[in-house]
Amino acid sequence: KTMADDEKKEASLPSSQRVAAPAPKRPRLASSALVTTTGTGGSRRVEVDSADVVRLALQFLTERGLVKSASQLREESGVGATALEDVKALASDVRAGRWEAVLRTLQTIEVSTEFATDVHEAAAYDLIAVSEHNVARALLRQSDALQTLTTRDPERLRRLERAVDGGGGADYSDSSELSKRRAEIAETVPDHIAQVPSARLETLLGHAVQWLQHTGQLDAFREGSGAPGSSTSSSSSSSRVDLFRGGCSSSSMKKKKKKKALQQQQEGEHVR
Repeated sequence: KTMADDEKKEASLPSSQRVAAPAPKRPRLASSALVTTTGTGGSRRVEVDSADVVRLALQFLTERGLVKSASQLREESGVGATALEDVKALASDVRAGRWEAVLRTLQTIEVSTEFATDVHEAAAYDLIAVSEHNVARALLRQSDALQTLTTRDPERLRRLERAVDGGGGADYSDSSELSKRRAEIAETVPDHIAQVPSARLETLLGHAVQWLQHTGQLDAFREGSGAPGSSTSSSSSSSRVDLFRGGCSSSSMKKKKKKKALQQQQEGEHVR
């Protein structure tokens, strides 16, 4: 009896009798991580939300164009970004009814169910206004936010369903009302989504390197150079930091190490 025979037998059974394959387990993300900082006043432990670490990585991957990697990280960690680099751009897209861009952005961040519902509902009514009923129907079925109206506000969902089916139940049947509703939602964007500067991960790493240098935990930078990404660094006097090994390598440091090794070799020969 082979495994193929077992698979054929199971396939012939009614779906109710088939054994469902176990769903893959999502790795559990620790709620927080303890980071130890050392300074002139001694050591201090600081708690950092692990989800924030993931969000930093998500921003880094997205800004580097590694969209698939960012998507995979969101799926595996269950964590999404909660802020954007340019909140005004999203508000502008909402106000202009550029729903494709808006929905694509919302797929990359975490927002409240209330805000997501308002956005998807407005997009559906805009589609209905231009007779794109099939697209609006697909949006209604695929939107988790709109489906929550089943229990949160059933009447609101029924009005939208009637409008999708051409029953004339739309609240925003003319362009002025649609435009007004988009403007209202656009005004609430800053209330639901925070704005953060770009390259946040690199900035924090630069600050960390500067602190390590300040506290003497990292080999000093060559005179006149700064931390990676800082305004004081330049191509002519930059140093490369090994973040994993915690060292700072530059041409001058390499020369010093080579000189020291040569001195040790000469001393050894002198002793012999």
